[in-house]
Amino acid sequence: MKNTTSRRLAAAAGIAGVSAVALASMGTGAAAAGALPGGKTVQTLDDGTTVTVSLFGESVDINPAMSAIPTSRNVWLDGKIAVNISGGAEGGSIEAGYIVGCQLNFGANAGAGAGVSVSPSTDPAEGIPWADGGTPGVSGGFELSPGEATYVAFFSDDSGDNSGFDFEGATGGLAYSQETFAVHGCAGFAEAKAYVKVTVETESTTGIVTLYGKPFSIG
Repeated sequence: MKNTTSRRLAAAAGIAGVSAVALASMGTGAAAAGALPGGKTVQTLDDGTTVTVSLFGESVDINPAMSAIPTSRNVWLDGKIAVNISGGAEGGSIEAGYIVGCQLNFGANAGAGAGVSVSPSTDPAEGIPWADGGTPGVSGGFELSPGEATYVAFFSDDSGDNSGFDFEGATGGLAYSQETFAVHGCAGFAEAKAYVKVTVETESTTGIVTLYGKPFSIG
């Protein structure tokens, strides 16, 4: 029977909470663009197979919503992911995307479940700070609730399954350009960070190597 091995390395610290900010202090913001540091991890599986995962050429372009609503942001991302395998595996799969978190959700019609939304969005990420869900607001007013984190996947089928991208051989990778998502209903600080999960299978083991990019502010 094969052993299943899960190995994780954070290239930078996880998303951290920050102090609340007043909605009135939030401006529409100027466009922000810049390079991100990416990340790299090298992990050795139980049978000696070495898996190297690299995120490089990562950059972000952040703009306020065209409607100039301070609770909305638009994000465009570029980057490259490379996987190198030394050992018995001949291929694998890459699941990639970004974990997006908002400090404070803001929505109309309190009690109706209003809050932050990320488009496109898929299943919420597990074990990520700010994923505690919302709390009821004042009836007939606005809802302010603790923020949440959502995983925005690059690859998913019609059912929303994040099956990832399969590759053959000892090397694999992908490049993404102008991948975009929008955050709405976020009245506080918002952050995102890259998430890459590589799965490889050999004759004796299955290995999962996870890489997190450095968190960056999206306003």
